[in-house]
Amino acid sequence: MPRGRPVGATDKSPRRGYVKRGVALPQLAAWRDYRMLSQVDLAHRADISRATISRAERQGATVSYSGGSTTTNSSGAYTLSNVPAGAGIAVTAAEPGYAGASQTATTTAGATTTLNFSLLPNCTINTANLTVTICEPTANSAVLNPVHIIGKATDSTTVNHLEVWIDGAKKYQVSGGSINAYVSMSTGVTHRITVQAVDNSSHIFKQTVYATVH
Repeated sequence: MPRGRPVGATDKSPRRGYVKRGVALPQLAAWRDYRMLSQVDLAHRADISRATISRAERQGATVSYSGGSTTTNSSGAYTLSNVPAGAGIAVTAAEPGYAGASQTATTTAGATTTLNFSLLPNCTINTANLTVTICEPTANSAVLNPVHIIGKATDSTTVNHLEVWIDGAKKYQVSGGSINAYVSMSTGVTHRITVQAVDNSSHIFKQTVYATVH
């Protein structure tokens, strides 16, 4: 081998010193790959530095916090986007004709915080004797399944129990003169919902509303 030629070089090798630079290039490429991964990771972290709050019960309710608001869809679901991560975030849900509700959320970057709201109607109980007042569902409303049924009987005699009848069939019964329960019904249908009271003197009285179940 001629003197002065680098180790590993041949007659076809380029000029002197190229081999050393060729060995160094993979190290440089690896360093560049590392930088690219680091940049991707930082971009990912920036994307997830906000949190999301999700879910409610009624269609058309407004859910809000200090930085924005949204409306629940036909399934009662909602999403508040770009909510800052942190503790003590006050979230409220409201709908005309219903008592508002609020909760305090603690959100985490990159995670979904679920808040479920159940809005109760502003309801005036009929004070006449032998009457039933259905507070929920309201007449001719659109509701979600299972259907939230709230009602109360007014009677000078003790009410033995209340019954829930759906389209002429008895589906549920509870002791006493008030009801706050969820009853499953078929969806995509307008149902006839009756709450019927039976007191200890065998009086039977009721109220009926119609509601479309989604």
